[in-house]
Amino acid sequence: DGKLRWLAVFAHVSGNPKGKADDMKIEILHVNEGLLQKADPNSEAEKLKYKTAEELEAVAEAARASERGKLPRPLRDLVAADEKQDDSDLAALTDVMDAIRLNPQPELFNQLAERIDEGTCSLPMLLEGILGETLYFKLKPWTPEKKQTALRQATAAFDHVATSAGLEKWTEQMLIALGGGHINAAGVDIEVEVGKDHSRSMTDRGSLVGEEDLPAARTAVRAAFEAKFPTLRPQ
Repeated sequence: DGKLRWLAVFAHVSGNPKGKADDMKIEILHVNEGLLQKADPNSEAEKLKYKTAEELEAVAEAARASERGKLPRPLRDLVAADEKQDDSDLAALTDVMDAIRLNPQPELFNQLAERIDEGTCSLPMLLEGILGETLYFKLKPWTPEKKQTALRQATAAFDHVATSAGLEKWTEQMLIALGGGHINAAGVDIEVEVGKDHSRSMTDRGSLVGEEDLPAARTAVRAAFEAKFPTLRPQ
């Protein structure tokens, strides 16, 4: 009848693939379908009901811009570069991150620390890209003095972490930036190993920090970093 049926099936399977078939189980099963038909380019009703890809992207970008407008600078400029459209080679983001490396500012790390637990991977990835060497970004190398300044600023930003989960994430990112290590303080017990190829593995033995204990825990974890890495202490 001139229509195309679209069907998609996704299954997440767990178990031992070398074991018996009965050992395997489907934990998640998604089945989606839809019908496609030719659009009528002369129908005003269809134009209103079915948006083009360009129109949908414009709506999405307006929503992103609205959310970015709530952020303070300089974090807003970093997020804007990260969300820039038609920038598949990350040129805009690379320029902003290179500029941060040339002139690290404590305000940026304070703003990142406050929002590091906002439920997306983008902020931790941006922090990791700024402070460390990753597979995601090809930035100009740090000068030793500038990197040490940035690491001290990021250590001081522990005071701005807003949640218990954020404290764990900030601890993890700091250990990655420092090439790995183990911090066990005030209920935060995290160990990170970083390989020569920038791969890393993390062991998080669970945070015991309640929100009411967060201020004291932030202070204790920061003190543990400064004791383990004396160059992180304020000058």
